[in-house]
Amino acid sequence: MNTYKFRAECLIDVAEFIKAMWGIHLGSLTVEPSEVFPDCEVVVTTNSNLQEVLDLLLETNKDLHVIFETIQPIEHYNGKRIRNYIRA
Repeated sequence: MNTYKFRAECLIDVAEFIKAMWGIHLGSLTVEPSEVFPDCEVVVTTNSNLQEVLDLLLETNKDLHVIFETIQPIEHYNGKRIRNYIRA
C-alpha cells in the first residue's frame, strides 16, 4: 500500500476525491482539519501509484486543483503546491 498526503480546500473536495478513486482500492482515509477552515489535510492509503491517482484526478470534471497540486507520498509532503493543474 502507498500512503499519500494532500491539502484540500474543503470537505466537498475530499468527497469528490473519494468518488474519483471509486473502483480502485482505498485502504484508509483520514481528514485532519486545518487551522484555516474550511481547508483540511488528508492522509490516504491506496494500492495505486501517484501517477495513477493524478490521472484519475485529471479525468474528473471537478475542480480539485489543490489536491492535484499538493498530493505527495507522505514522507515527501510539505503542503506546498508543487505541480500545475492543467486540464485539456
